[in-house]
Amino acid sequence: MVRKHKKAKRKVRVVQANLGDSSDERVYADIDSFKADGAQLMGFEEHADRDKLTDKWIKNNPGWGKWAGDGRLGGKKTCILYLESLGPVTAEKSITVSNIRRVPKGAGPEKVVPKVVNRIRMRVQKRRLHFIVSHQYATIHNRLTAAKTFMRGLVGVVKPRIGTVIVVSDTNEKPGGMVVRSLERLFKSRSNVGGTHGPREIDRILVKGGKIVKSWKKDTSSDHDAVFADVEF
Repeated sequence: MVRKHKKAKRKVRVVQANLGDSSDERVYADIDSFKADGAQLMGFEEHADRDKLTDKWIKNNPGWGKWAGDGRLGGKKTCILYLESLGPVTAEKSITVSNIRRVPKGAGPEKVVPKVVNRIRMRVQKRRLHFIVSHQYATIHNRLTAAKTFMRGLVGVVKPRIGTVIVVSDTNEKPGGMVVRSLERLFKSRSNVGGTHGPREIDRILVKGGKIVKSWKKDTSSDHDAVFADVEF
């Protein structure tokens, strides 16, 4: 009888962070701390005003790559930094998941840019890995319709992916909310770290085709805590 050898598990450390309203100097220090904490994949929201800062960080940290969209409107609002030694990047893509340009009064800014999801695909020890960063509309008052449109678009991005899919997001909705449930149904594993924006746990990491073996949060200069996860796949 020939005994089959179990394939060795692959592991990656992921961080999700909303870069918020702090100074560039403090945000740069936050990114340095994520690297020092062993992060290999970083997903950022509220990045548009930090694009030059992350360019500078990449320049000062050889061995790291960046994907912040293909130049389309709204593409730079999210960003991915990745450790190049993790594996070759086989695709970089931006997907517009919601073209809504106006929201009703009382739901935040009336004019908003399209919501864009940024995604990279990597080959990690012969395994296909997709890393996706997104930022959902706030699901308050009559912005709910916009949030539903966004979530349907994001589900459409995740569902056909083959291999391991990691989504990091500021979902703007607490666990169990009616909008984010449609996304969570696709995932077997989710971070569980408690409140990340005051008492509200709205920032999270979700995994399909793998599992989170550990998750935790970290105080940063932003008004959001960063969320970490060790993912096994």
